[in-house]
Parts: sequence; C-alpha cells; structure tokens
Amino acid sequence: MSVLGRELAVTGFQKLQESLGNVGEKAFGTKTPTPLPIVVGQLIKTFIALLAVIFLGLTIYGGYLWLTARGNEQMVEKAKETIKAGVIGLIIILSAYAIATYVVGALVGAAFKV
Repeated sequence: MSVLGRELAVTGFQKLQESLGNVGEKAFGTKTPTPLPIVVGQLIKTFIALLAVIFLGLTIYGGYLWLTARGNEQMVEKAKETIKAGVIGLIIILSAYAIATYVVGALVGAAFKV
C-alpha cells in the first residue's frame, strides 16, 4: 500500500512540475524566438483590430445621434452620414484584415518551406 501511495505521489509531483514549467514558459516567453513574419502579422492584426473598434464606435455613435435627434432633420442627416462612414470603414478594415491574414499566411508558409 505504501509503494502505491509513493508512486502516486511521485507521478502527481511530476505532473505538477510539468504544469508549472508550462505556465512559466508561457508567462516568460517561449524558448524559441518567434519568426519575424509572425510578429509583423500579429502587429498588423492588432492595429487593424483597434481600427475596427474605432469604426464600430463611430457606427454606434451615429445610432445614438439618430436616437437623440428628436425629429431634427439636420441631426438625422448627420447621424446617417456618421453611420455610413462607420460601416464603410468597417468594410474596409475587414477587407484589410482578410488581406493581411492571407499575405502573412503566405509569407510564413514560404519562410518555412525547405
């Protein structure tokens, strides 16, 4: 019985040590450096995501303007233009995201072919 208990304790300790090693590796970086095309791709995607949030906020702001226009035609027109600009911006940003994803994927694939 004590041999079984000791084996379970050693196995549990090994699993705990592996898990802590994985956590430390993720927290402080991987052992192998990330290739440059992947880093550039991540930066581009992050920038595009921030722009998408801005244009989504612009669209929501246009909706708020429309809701608070109270029948004022000038405010309604301003709201429509704001919403139109936000939607066009979102379409452009989503297209840029798709293109960036494709290009980075092609670069990474080409960089690692032997």
